[in-house]
Amino acid sequence: MEATPGASETTTQQTSPARPRTMSRKQIAAVAVAVGALVLVVGAQTESELMRAVGATGHALEWISDLVASVAVTSLTYLWLHLRVTRAELMSSERARIAQDLHDELGSSLTRLSLMSDLLKEHKASPDQVEMRAARMRISYQR
Repeated sequence: MEATPGASETTTQQTSPARPRTMSRKQIAAVAVAVGALVLVVGAQTESELMRAVGATGHALEWISDLVASVAVTSLTYLWLHLRVTRAELMSSERARIAQDLHDELGSSLTRLSLMSDLLKEHKASPDQVEMRAARMRISYQR
C-alpha cells in the first residue's frame, strides 16, 4: 500500500506486481529492421573475411555466400523458436500461479463456510453466541 501524494486526505492504493513491459507494433518492427540490418552487416563482414582468408574466386564465392546466409537464417530461426518456447513457459507459469491463487481463495472460502456451518450446528439454541463468534470470524477474515 502506498500513499497518494497531493490529495487533501491521505488515501491508499494497492500496488500491483510488476508486469513485463510489452512492445508496440512499431517498436517490434523497428527492432526487426535493426536486427535485420545487424545480420546483414555482420554477414557481409564475415563473408568478406572468409573470402579473403580462402582467397575465393568464382564458384567458391557462391558457396561462401550460401554458407553465411544459411548460418544467419539458422541462427534467427533458433532465436525465434527459443523466444516462442520461453513465452509459452512464461504463460504456463502465469496460468499455474493464477490457478493456485484461485484454489487458495476457494479453499479459504470453503473452510470459512464450513466453520460457520459447524458454529450454527453447535450453537443453534443460542443465536447471540453464534452472532458474536461470526462477528469475530468476519473481523479475522478481513485482516
